[in-house]
Amino acid sequence: MEWKFETKTDIEKIEKFAKALDYALRDDAESFLLEHNNGRPVKCAFDTQKTKERTIKKVLSYNSEDIENVYDFESVFKDSGLGLYPFATDSFGNFICFRKSDNALVFWSLEDDGVEHIADSVREFVDKLY
Repeated sequence: MEWKFETKTDIEKIEKFAKALDYALRDDAESFLLEHNNGRPVKCAFDTQKTKERTIKKVLSYNSEDIENVYDFESVFKDSGLGLYPFATDSFGNFICFRKSDNALVFWSLEDDGVEHIADSVREFVDKLY
């Protein structure tokens, strides 16, 4: 899978942010974020259990100087009460998140506050992109 515009980050930033949101990322998710921080996939469409052809714009960055970074949305996730952890955005201001209860990736629509299951892991999510 080809990715563009990735920027380097470090594990300390990832772990510190996860701790601030009371979440423990799985090792495969941490590895993915280290490799593809701020990245945009060339294949960007995916399906949820409810909707076809959703899109991922980019993986959120753990560098505060990058546009659309996790720190920009920290209060949104602390206050949501949905038990979600930010992973990526789409082009319409919605989020792809980890659900804290089971570590699955979900699509969170801000328009209707709906949550749709995408995949059980980062690898499964990436494999579903088309």
